[in-house]
Amino acid sequence: RLGRRVRVCVQGPLGSYGSFQGVPLSLNGVRRLLEGMDWGETAPDLFRDKYIRFGDVSPESVDDDDDVFLVLAPQSLVGVSIVDALRNMSQAVGDRPMLLFNPKLADVQSPQGIMSVRGRADRLDFASTFREIYKFRLIVPRGRAFFPILGALVKASLTAPYVLYARTESFRSQQGDSTDSSSDTSSAPQQVPTFADSAAKARAVREGDLKEAYVPVAAFADPPEDSQLSAALRDFEMSRA
Repeated sequence: RLGRRVRVCVQGPLGSYGSFQGVPLSLNGVRRLLEGMDWGETAPDLFRDKYIRFGDVSPESVDDDDDVFLVLAPQSLVGVSIVDALRNMSQAVGDRPMLLFNPKLADVQSPQGIMSVRGRADRLDFASTFREIYKFRLIVPRGRAFFPILGALVKASLTAPYVLYARTESFRSQQGDSTDSSSDTSSAPQQVPTFADSAAKARAVREGDLKEAYVPVAAFADPPEDSQLSAALRDFEMSRA
């Protein structure tokens, strides 16, 4: 509707930027999937008039009539960084909008420590030139991947703060008794019952006996460290004890 031409970019093999080649497993086949997906009834016109085009993370994917660049999940591989490719592309992009979705720009060291020192400061400086405009991250205990969910960290827009939400649970028994606890149910087992398994807990959710809510507990102007998040959640737990 705004008449802007969008270039959707998915990184290709990184062989040109180091001794390693290949594409991250999470991006394997993504570009082909995007090119073959259903983009709606107006897609033929959009592709014909070049309002949607595809490319990789390189200066060669930048044309003079591109208006906006969307780079999907750029990430480094073991021993080779995506930052060099991004830097070269950004120089060709100039002052046009370039948005990174779920970037992972940190070095991924090999067991031999490759990328541990050389050029790291320069790569970090370049990564810091991008401004975070949106973030959603689930908070789980250290060492866990997905469960239990303690809360979430949200940044809703460019100018919004980082807001930490604590996950809470409330339980209403068949007798109508209502109890409440924080996300750390192990600290208050007398309030929320211990379910035999995940199926029993899911059944309680379906029946309306167990409900969850997210309560804002802290806000940060800058990206918070994990220690700050843990401290804020701990203070929230103590305030409800």
